[in-house]
Amino acid sequence: MMNVKISGAGEEICEKDYSILFFDSPFAQTTDKVNNQEELSKQKIYSARLSRHRIAAPILRMRVRYEQLPNSKGNQNGSSLKAAVAALLLFVIVSTSFVLYQDAQNMRNAPRSTPIIVAWTKFFSANLKDSLLPSLRNCNYRCDFVDRKELKILNKSAAAYILHGRDMRLTDLPKQSADHLNVLFLLESPFHTGSEMYRVPRDYFNATMTYRLDSNYFYPYGHFQPRTPNDTVGIITNEEIVAAVRRKKKGSLIFVSNCHTPSKREKTIRQLGKLTEITVRGRCENELSVDNKTKSISCKTDCSDDALIATHRFYISFENSNCNDYITEKYFNRISELLVPVVMKRRIYEAAGLPKHSFIAVDDFNSLEDLGIYLNFLRKNDTEYLRYFEWTKHFRKPNTYVSNALCKLCEDIYKGKKLRVNNIRDYYEKNQCF
Repeated sequence: MMNVKISGAGEEICEKDYSILFFDSPFAQTTDKVNNQEELSKQKIYSARLSRHRIAAPILRMRVRYEQLPNSKGNQNGSSLKAAVAALLLFVIVSTSFVLYQDAQNMRNAPRSTPIIVAWTKFFSANLKDSLLPSLRNCNYRCDFVDRKELKILNKSAAAYILHGRDMRLTDLPKQSADHLNVLFLLESPFHTGSEMYRVPRDYFNATMTYRLDSNYFYPYGHFQPRTPNDTVGIITNEEIVAAVRRKKKGSLIFVSNCHTPSKREKTIRQLGKLTEITVRGRCENELSVDNKTKSISCKTDCSDDALIATHRFYISFENSNCNDYITEKYFNRISELLVPVVMKRRIYEAAGLPKHSFIAVDDFNSLEDLGIYLNFLRKNDTEYLRYFEWTKHFRKPNTYVSNALCKLCEDIYKGKKLRVNNIRDYYEKNQCF
């Protein structure tokens, strides 16, 4: 029970200096007192919390000339003021105690040594570790991210395993265990998850790391960052936009190599190609050529030809699948190159929080004929076309493949968070595509 005395002008309001709760506690230890590797993981928690405790401590040491407050006898205002001071002190003590309790709980759950996260599979032909490592940079929590060979050399237990859904094999899976997390990493739509997803035990995974907004660890193809007055990187100026638009005399452009898709985009492209000019590059150019309207050009060199990008106004950003949150580099890369994306479903893009007037959606129009007329109109009207670059006043160029997913996983390991996906197939496929 707190013992409070009425203080003189130079005395504390409390007999006990409650700052000892903070500065004589283990939270106040500094890194130069840590002499072994096992304490470094706890040190992360100590140092992260210390700043909050230092804010609260001076409040508890407030000096109040209590006798100078209005006398409570016959003075209702004086009584109210004293009650307010007492209530403030009580609030600070209770809230601080709660913070200390939470931190103590986190300490108990904190690993005794630096946690190890393992990239168990490849990422198609790429190294999964190299692909994900940037999402651990500038992280407030320390985890070692290794591949399988490095784990074998370390000869230690892992806290989490990350498996790319398209590269995992049923005969080569880490065991299920309460001592580690199995995390599914997948950036493909439900139509392209790979056969192993249908064979792995439904409850095998503890967590997901995908493009979906409801993933445990969100890993989008790209994202926008708000622009600030001091930004110098990733800024597109109005002068750049106007100069680029002057060079854009052609209609729509598309690079496409998958000719038969669940979204039936090839059918829409053929129909739209009868109504407006579309330049097709890639393996599907012959299949998608229609009459003389669709200008198919053989892909002999670089399919992402800068000259073509510079001279076209629109990019046909139709995905191979129309699924919730599934927005790939087809949108993010091309909008950075000052092409206006034409997409299939507006609700998918707005649900992801993308700038509303940064793209044109097929389902905004009553028919493809109306869409074709509108694209032809914008091709000749610079003023209206420029409205699709208003987003550059509020956002920087979108970043692609940038995420803090691995850092969030590392944080959850420190907090001892228990995760479980009861049915991975239902999670990934049920009611996701249309």
